[in-house]
Amino acid sequence: FMLSNHHRSGVLNIGIAPLKAELSAEGSFDPDNDDTVRYEWRKSPTGSVVFKTKNPTIQFDENGIYNVELSVIDDAGARARAQVPVLVGNSPAQIKIESPPPNSFFTWQENLPVRVSVEDPEDDEFLGRIFIKISPEKSLSGQDKLPTGFALMRSSDCMNCHAVGHKIVGPPLLDIAKRYRNDSEALELSARRVIEGSASVWSEVPMLPHPQHNLTETRKMVEWILSLSEQQTDIVESVQSDDTLMLRMPKQTGDNARLDLML
Repeated sequence: FMLSNHHRSGVLNIGIAPLKAELSAEGSFDPDNDDTVRYEWRKSPTGSVVFKTKNPTIQFDENGIYNVELSVIDDAGARARAQVPVLVGNSPAQIKIESPPPNSFFTWQENLPVRVSVEDPEDDEFLGRIFIKISPEKSLSGQDKLPTGFALMRSSDCMNCHAVGHKIVGPPLLDIAKRYRNDSEALELSARRVIEGSASVWSEVPMLPHPQHNLTETRKMVEWILSLSEQQTDIVESVQSDDTLMLRMPKQTGDNARLDLML
């Protein structure tokens, strides 16, 4: 059997109880074309079958970490299994940089107003760090200049669970960089963990698998993470939700420059 990603595209199965997790066996198949397959879903590998449909929505009424198991069975009784974690008990914060807008302009040695909004069902207060990186640029074309690894992470679900300087669900990206930057084996190991998922590396909360990505893509993601450091950013400031922070821009470093805000 070939087994697919088991959470529906664009759906993150993390939140507070009661949580409805949208799961899918789409893409699983049997190479014996004449066989039909049936599906069994369990909330845990030792639990009873709760659904036998291909794309169920399973409700979790109690907080906890669930390793949902999918079994795919063919006509002869051959069985393949795969698991996906569902995290119930805390919703990831929804964080947005309200200003400045993308592709706007800044002026050397003047204040740049920065405003961040955060929606978090569990926590009333938010205090994070915002990182400003200013780098030379030959043109002001914007989005196409994003580092490849960062662009890949933004297009996936990575930023639902990770931020640069503070914890959401997973560890801050700066902490990952600090731990693994000088580890010669970390790039390959971490790139595979992104695809396969992992558990008990940073905490009891597992990282969801991302089989939609290939190793070339996840290596680029990890390379970008490992390149991060506070020393490489030009400005590091604390910022609270719905407050406006006035950031003083440095002296001019060239004719054109790109300014990246990371929260």
